[in-house]
Amino acid sequence: EAAFRWLSDNLRFAGSQRALVHGDMRFHNILIQDGGLGSIMDWELATVADPAFDLAYAWHHVTQLAPWQTFLQAYATAGGRLPSPRTLEFYALRTELFALVYLTKLETGFLSGAFDKLDLVYAGLHLRQHTQYLLGKRLTAILDGTPL
Repeated sequence: EAAFRWLSDNLRFAGSQRALVHGDMRFHNILIQDGGLGSIMDWELATVADPAFDLAYAWHHVTQLAPWQTFLQAYATAGGRLPSPRTLEFYALRTELFALVYLTKLETGFLSGAFDKLDLVYAGLHLRQHTQYLLGKRLTAILDGTPL
């Protein structure tokens, strides 16, 4: 509830840029060819939104390989327009909340007997708890003023 409330109270930080965003921009949807980007796959979550959406969504994967500020500098050098830190915070929290809601629906669907796909069962039962932890950590950081 606190995350929903914070997002609702801070819609002014949703950003004003509009572009086609992927919606699931993480390494599992990128193909590398000849040492560079070959293709971006799985566009079923694509929408028109602020590009900060995809940047914030990639944060978990990016920071496992490089410092966030190094990534943002490379993004800007490649021609990307950097969003404000508050816009990045907004989309980082929105990302965690979206994932938690989705995984909770998977868990509920399995427990109710609505489906029995093993990959969805795993995601719903195991990844949801970790995602809930990440959401709490992200919201605490935002409320404490810790930068992304």
